Amino acid sequence: MQLRLSFLYQGRRRRIHLLIFVLLLVAIVYRFTSVFSTVYRAVLRYTQVRAPPTFYTPCGSSNPPRPLIHRPTFTVKGRPICDWSQSGAPSSLLLTVMISGDRFEKRSIIRNTYPRDARSSTRVVFALGRLDRLLPEQRRRVWDEYYMYGDILLLDVDENGDSGKTYHTFETVSRLFSHCPFTYVAKVDDDAWFHMPHVQLRLDALVPFAQEQGVYYGALHDWPKTFHYMTGMITGLSWNLVQWIGKDPWVESNKGGPEDWMTGTWVQEFGRRRAMALPTPNPALPFHNDPLECPHGEGYPHYHCEPREDLWDWEYHHEENFVGWNTTSVIGMHNLKTIELFCDADTTVRPR
Repeated sequence: MQLRLSFLYQGRRRRIHLLIFVLLLVAIVYRFTSVFSTVYRAVLRYTQVRAPPTFYTPCGSSNPPRPLIHRPTFTVKGRPICDWSQSGAPSSLLLTVMISGDRFEKRSIIRNTYPRDARSSTRVVFALGRLDRLLPEQRRRVWDEYYMYGDILLLDVDENGDSGKTYHTFETVSRLFSHCPFTYVAKVDDDAWFHMPHVQLRLDALVPFAQEQGVYYGALHDWPKTFHYMTGMITGLSWNLVQWIGKDPWVESNKGGPEDWMTGTWVQEFGRRRAMALPTPNPALPFHNDPLECPHGEGYPHYHCEPREDLWDWEYHHEENFVGWNTTSVIGMHNLKTIELFCDADTTVRPR
């Protein structure tokens, strides 16, 4: 009896050991295939030729068709292409659209509208915060866009409005494009539409200031009577300002707060330091602005504020609709919260 029990006990131990071995083998095989699959997909993405982007006419067929042109900013490996300086244009522009990762339809509608009227020295990218809060399927779709369009700028910061995303955008751009800088870098809202030829002509005229004093461009927000800054619709900075923001520790320690207000604060500090560094320091020089008007005259940097009649805001002018809007000098339209409004702006005002 004892021998039989011992034999049964040993048989049971062997079966348990065999089961453990099989489970371990399955786990090892699963882990190996998972890692292999991940590495294979990564290698495939890095070595494949980017598939041609798909475009469509998102706002109906009443518009004259746009050329099927998409100019990527990055290679499939995430490196800047650096061909914008070859166009011979007076200036180059990087337009960074502040947008969250889950807004796929909005990115698609933007790609198919105003960027396609820009010249080759202008690039439009989408600034996204970290993707870890997205669903797995959403992350996969973002990476698909990243490799297909070459226009996704990934930031090492959580998605936010007033906790430093603007600072991280300028700081990341200053590093990525240090060897092939743009003349200007602009931060824009995702609910704004732009007349790109007019924007480019305005910035071309400011190139002498961009090379010397620096340029702060946009739509003035003037309700604080002692401090002026550009609204989020479009805030453009010359490259020397972008470089300074990316490197100065004072800016990094003052990155949190309302994004447009903080950008104006950085610009003001930039001007104060430039003015104090002159052979004859003049601390009043960067604060030359009239409380009710755009800053003008000499100063560091040079302010250029678009007039109200060239900036259309749906929130305040929606009763006027788009009929009769001045298309000869318009820069952009703001607060276009729906796809229908975005398409109305594009259909009515876009270059012919």
